[in-house]
Amino acid sequence: MIIQCRTCRTKYRFDEAKIPHDGAWVRCTRCQKVFLQHPPLLTLEADKRDVSDQAVTADLKTMDMGNLDEIQEFSEISGISDPRPSAKRAWIWVLSAILLLLAAGGGSLFLFPEYGRMAIKELNALFPGLASLISQEAPAPLVGPAQVKIVDVKQRFVSNALLGNVRIVEGVAMNTSPYPMTRIKVRGELSDTTGTVVRESSAFCGNLLTDEELGIMSEEQILRELANPQGSDIPNDKIAPNGTILFMIVFIREPPGVIRTLVLPIAAERLLSS
Repeated sequence: MIIQCRTCRTKYRFDEAKIPHDGAWVRCTRCQKVFLQHPPLLTLEADKRDVSDQAVTADLKTMDMGNLDEIQEFSEISGISDPRPSAKRAWIWVLSAILLLLAAGGGSLFLFPEYGRMAIKELNALFPGLASLISQEAPAPLVGPAQVKIVDVKQRFVSNALLGNVRIVEGVAMNTSPYPMTRIKVRGELSDTTGTVVRESSAFCGNLLTDEELGIMSEEQILRELANPQGSDIPNDKIAPNGTILFMIVFIREPPGVIRTLVLPIAAERLLSS
């Protein structure tokens, strides 16, 4: 009998005796398409079936002699009752490959965390919120004034020829973060009996004045000297972890009734390059 591929329309001679009553799964040798081939109609008598096959062959020769050159032996696919198990096996292979790639990628991110952070940054740029769902890395510790500890605070008064008595508050700022710091700045507050802050003054660490300088300098000169971010006497550009730096705060024209002095850090930056 002559059968034809459902996809590429290639024709083949096939032994119909190999086709059971419920049909046989066959594969086209040209396009590899698998389809179910049913046997000829069982109601036809044997002699009519032979005549029909001869007529089909004759028509094929008459219609297109070139197609007969493509007719070749076509064998039944043994051991296949349904092509779907092959598709299932293909999906299993695909899923296994995906899981293997994910495992390899996770291992690479573990061994090279800097690339992991870069990948998460790119994901967050492309899909906001997605990177936070897949990232298990703990956030890096913040570096700022909260990691600066104020210790050894002392205060005294110095007489200035132009400004009268000025209060001098001195102490030490300590870097408690795991990273080097720079530009540490502190602020002093003076409070009265009601707890109200009546005067504030700030200064960058590392700027220190002698009593002789404090006795003759103008208010503008004093404030300018204390406002140097890099520190004019002690470098304020690199405070190592657990490192310390001295500071000085000057209060000018202090109002009466001050009973409390408070010093707190107000600025600090992580040093990005050593």
